[in-house]
Amino acid sequence: MLKSNEKLFRIVDLLLEKGSAGVTELADDTPYHKSTVYTHLQTLRANGLAFKSDGKYQLSLKFLTISETIKNQRPVYQHGHEAIDSLANETGELSYLAVPEDDVVTILHYARGEKTTLSVTAGSNVPITEHSVGKVLLAFRSDGEHAEPNGTTSAGVVADSDGDIAAELEQARVDGFVISEDHTGSGPSIAEPDQTGPRSESHLTDVEHKTIAAPVLDEDDEPLAVVAVTGLSKRINGAYQERICQQVVRTAAVIERKLDVEQTVHASGRD
Repeated sequence: MLKSNEKLFRIVDLLLEKGSAGVTELADDTPYHKSTVYTHLQTLRANGLAFKSDGKYQLSLKFLTISETIKNQRPVYQHGHEAIDSLANETGELSYLAVPEDDVVTILHYARGEKTTLSVTAGSNVPITEHSVGKVLLAFRSDGEHAEPNGTTSAGVVADSDGDIAAELEQARVDGFVISEDHTGSGPSIAEPDQTGPRSESHLTDVEHKTIAAPVLDEDDEPLAVVAVTGLSKRINGAYQERICQQVVRTAAVIERKLDVEQTVHASGRD
């Protein structure tokens, strides 16, 4: 059963990558027999997850319904997406809410301010130790999943070779936020240059951008999510950077308060 599921997911990934494909094309791109590919495609069709058009198969928009349902079920999204929209309006920068999922951190919601020259995709993720949004989560966890002296985490993800991650996490706990700089194309990055529109920077091959991130903590002071702003490093510095730090921390606190109210209401309802 496990191998069968792996085959099904591989076919889904290929359809996502290609947009549409026939049985023979999918079989040629996998080690699976055409009959196996056909069987899995029929399973997807029977469950409304794929359809056939002009002899080729495509994934259906039911996946969109699934993803929207998953997102809307998250309390942190319910109480946080409007705050992120406001943050983007206030700063003019790319603002987003990210959540931990095993050893990655995933974008749950984002909003683009008027100054934004970067783009991001809801559902995109990066390793939790390799971006500031993940380092904030690690810094505030109390379950021991912090960087260890050998440069790894309990999840086994390798940190920077110079071992600086432990110091970064400690500083984050002191400050209440993390500031980091990334270069497009130099490693895991959540934000990339916008490829379309009047503010497009698709001509740039090496863009330095800065991310400021703060945790959203639950009633036990465990990190539920991260509020972050990412913009061009040449713009985010000095007094402007300090102001964004304050706005990011304040937005995280607003979301925390809304979640606390929900918890209080639910607790009262059970009494």
